[in-house]
Amino acid sequence: MQVENGIFQIVASVFRPSIVFRLAEFYLLYAEALNEVDPSNAMVLKYVNMVRKRAGIPKLEILNPSIFGNQELQRSAIRRESRVELCTEGQRYFDVRRWMIAENPSGKEKNWYRIRVGNTIKMA
Repeated sequence: MQVENGIFQIVASVFRPSIVFRLAEFYLLYAEALNEVDPSNAMVLKYVNMVRKRAGIPKLEILNPSIFGNQELQRSAIRRESRVELCTEGQRYFDVRRWMIAENPSGKEKNWYRIRVGNTIKMA
């Protein structure tokens, strides 16, 4: 509020920067945390399936009955679901960093091959 000539005026700002969080993102983050702490917790799949249900996709247990309690399979499913569900949200960079799965963080591709020429080995 501003005071001008003894009159209070409300000044509204047009620009209000904010960060938007989606409920699906919270569900997947919670499922990820539960999976890392206790993979046999039934709530891991419950929260992933809540995201899938909204999209009209079958439950993970129906597609892969051996997934329950298997930390690696559940982790893979959560990561895949996050990649698909949040594909346009700009979260992939942060997910890759958090999961430490970036093979080459700088994004520069380096393909080195050892070539044996006679008795010498060259890098190409």
